[in-house]
Amino acid sequence: MKRFYKDVTAVPAETGGFRICLDGRPVKTPGRVDMICPDVRIAEIVSAEWRAQDKTIDPQTMPATQLINTMVDKFPGHRDEMTAQVLKFMDTDLICYTADGPEDLARIQDKLWGGARDWFEGRYGVSLKTTTDLKAIRQEAVVHKAVAEDIAALKDVEFIVFQSLVPVCGSVILSLGFVHGYLDTPAMLAAIFAEEDYQATVTRADLYGEDPMIMKKKTALRRDMDAAKALLSGA
Repeated sequence: MKRFYKDVTAVPAETGGFRICLDGRPVKTPGRVDMICPDVRIAEIVSAEWRAQDKTIDPQTMPATQLINTMVDKFPGHRDEMTAQVLKFMDTDLICYTADGPEDLARIQDKLWGGARDWFEGRYGVSLKTTTDLKAIRQEAVVHKAVAEDIAALKDVEFIVFQSLVPVCGSVILSLGFVHGYLDTPAMLAAIFAEEDYQATVTRADLYGEDPMIMKKKTALRRDMDAAKALLSGA
């Protein structure tokens, strides 16, 4: 879509929050309702994305806008359903399935994932099962209960960031660590791409270049996570 507006403003909404307007006209979500940000700080983050668009509008460069769109369209009616979907990842969590070799890869995973598991167990007071097998393991009921209770207590902005991260990184643990401030964007990327980065050292990516598809994915994730962290900063 070509850029059709000049001015972007955040206008107080009658029902609370701030409506994003383009040349005085409210932005609509994919659900065709006004996109209303919960506070002025978030409204400014979203407004900045609209102002940054050039001659054409590229939704992929507007991760904060996409998250707020999802929050407006999906809440409150679908939060329970969304929670159930992300909780399914608890038994297949990336960082509970470590490699049994090569030794260097196992050591890297232990360094990047072990700290997140320790943080999780310390925060929630539960123990995680881990395996080097491909067969799925079932975490204890107390683990599921602790996670479900914490997810239920997340603020709307925190939850919308959390639920967007889980399927991307395949880890409830990493996603909670990000939302609660234990992990930043570089740490998340290192954990998510532990195996790919290890393979890059084996194939001498420092000499021959990194896989362009992985580089593209990392760049997109870095952008999305930086936007998510900005939204979380005042939540």
